[in-house]
Amino acid sequence: SIHVVDITSYPNQHSAQFVEAAKKGKHIIVEKPLVSRLADLAILQSLVKDHRLTLFVVANWLSSSLTCRLQERLQRSADQSWSKLTISQIKPRFARSLATWGQETIFDVEIPHQIALSLLLGGADLEVRRAECSDMVVNRTRIPHMGQATITLEDKHGRVIVLHSDLTAPVRQRSVEVLFENGTRSVGYYPSTDADSFSQLLTFHRQHDAPVAHEVFVDDPLSTFLHEVYDYFEHDGRRPASDVDFNAAVVSMIGKAKAACGLRG
Repeated sequence: SIHVVDITSYPNQHSAQFVEAAKKGKHIIVEKPLVSRLADLAILQSLVKDHRLTLFVVANWLSSSLTCRLQERLQRSADQSWSKLTISQIKPRFARSLATWGQETIFDVEIPHQIALSLLLGGADLEVRRAECSDMVVNRTRIPHMGQATITLEDKHGRVIVLHSDLTAPVRQRSVEVLFENGTRSVGYYPSTDADSFSQLLTFHRQHDAPVAHEVFVDDPLSTFLHEVYDYFEHDGRRPASDVDFNAAVVSMIGKAKAACGLRG
């Protein structure tokens, strides 16, 4: 059997806990984001190298059946290249935000998942073009940088990926819309809670409001991610995408978005 260290603390506490985790085992799973400050990246990468650690960051969306189908659709549509991706995550998160005041910002909640998905679907050559965020207001209480955030990314071909997160929404939804150059659209909906592990994928043709195809399929991204990681740890299976190098790129992009919003780190 193998010993796996699972780090689930707030991101601003990760750096100190990596040192302790390195003493206890070579296999580590850490809650996203990998670190909350760019300055901590080099320290962590040296730690991983010196102690020969194998580390993966929780990345539910990368292990989703829906993501796999979207990847296949993007790859087989080379003759009708995508022009825009919109990745949205909205949910009410008032109670936890009030309880964890000052421990994190909106960029530490769902944005890491969305950035990771952007890199997987859109490729590594993405740049942050714009970013903005707002405060969460609960009656007379204002929680800085925990309301809404929108980040615009662009690849080397000028194609755009827009990320939107809203922690004040009255409903829950995780979705991806792919707009192709010929005007057709694919819209995917991830499971919004663990109560119903199904995703949906709708296809729209140009100038049609009703979908021409509507697929519903079982999708349990977190369980799939953990299975992939443990299979790699125990049997040297296929290496999951969400390793240290991949998440260094995620943290770097989040850092640029934070800077655009006047946030340090």
